[in-house]
Amino acid sequence: MKLHGADCDKINIESWLTADKRFPGLEIKPVDSNLKLRSDIEEWIEELNNDNPGAAFIYMQGHGLPEYMGSYVTGDSFAAGQGPTVIRSEEWINMFSKFDRRAQFITITDFCHSGNFFRLQYKLEPKQDGEGAQWIETEEWAQGYGAGSIRLSSPMLHLAGSARNENVFETGRTGGYFTHVLSETGIKTLPELLKRLRAGVDKHLEKARCYDKNPIPANVTQTPQVCSFPTPLKF
Repeated sequence: MKLHGADCDKINIESWLTADKRFPGLEIKPVDSNLKLRSDIEEWIEELNNDNPGAAFIYMQGHGLPEYMGSYVTGDSFAAGQGPTVIRSEEWINMFSKFDRRAQFITITDFCHSGNFFRLQYKLEPKQDGEGAQWIETEEWAQGYGAGSIRLSSPMLHLAGSARNENVFETGRTGGYFTHVLSETGIKTLPELLKRLRAGVDKHLEKARCYDKNPIPANVTQTPQVCSFPTPLKF
């Protein structure tokens, strides 16, 4: 499954991380593009844990499925008639639960159906009057599927490219709509960031609906998400 905007996505993410030196002392370690297998991913997370970072950004790019409360598709081969190999959201949570409680994470998921992939306690939503935003408890948490039940111990802020029932879209020229807008967004408060992300992605969708070739359906949406655990984090 090819990612047409993958090369641009890498540029977009690095641009956002490094612009204006907003994260002093940041060290970027690209993951080898050949490390796509489930075992590779598990080993990489273990190595990161052994490095014991005080704080880390993790950008996850690829394909996702809506099953099992969200699943990330790995590069493992599979026979005809069989489904792809995936790492379920709870398996990711278990891997992150092994990190030191003092570690802090900002994770960015740029794949379909990610939504509240890590089942965090809070999500940021615009207020009804359109002025600002507020933290609300997530359905996953209220229903008992929250990360706390499987011991996510480190604080995490999660930026997702779409809600769990939505796809993410991309082009070879701009990369993902989500990462392209993110790369053009300066230092913002979280409410401002969420507003910019959603408005920018909507503009991309409006253009894509008017394409002469392969326009996207009029009812398709992509709604970036901001989630947090254990308490709302400031940015």
